[in-house]
Amino acid sequence: MTYEFSKNKPISAEENSETEEKRLQAFKEEMQSFHEKQMEAARFAKEKNEKSEEATHFADPEFDVNELTAEDMKMWEKINDGSLTWGEYEQYRSSLNESGELQREKMKMSSRGVFFDVVGNKAQRVLLRKPRENAQN
Repeated sequence: MTYEFSKNKPISAEENSETEEKRLQAFKEEMQSFHEKQMEAARFAKEKNEKSEEATHFADPEFDVNELTAEDMKMWEKINDGSLTWGEYEQYRSSLNESGELQREKMKMSSRGVFFDVVGNKAQRVLLRKPRENAQN
């Protein structure tokens, strides 16, 4: 059983599951907003016949936030709060690779693969400030 520390009362598995589902939904909404902004930036740049000043990983119209999972959400949260470790990043990358999400067949990646490209860039900024576990000096 999990405890909600602010109220010192136990949280049932059902309540914990509902909370997780709400967090996942909010994450997907945030990613959808990010996707829409990048699509608009890409459209604007194309109209002006210029290169977009923003990274446009999420600008692909086929990007589908509904393919994102709780695993992706947790990675996003760890990157944003700076708590991501090298081990967690490598485990996430390995998991996506083993599931085939990072296979670039015909230059088309899954939405989770596209998401990994985005978080990979953000993760590097966090991880480069931390020593690698088991690093050889």
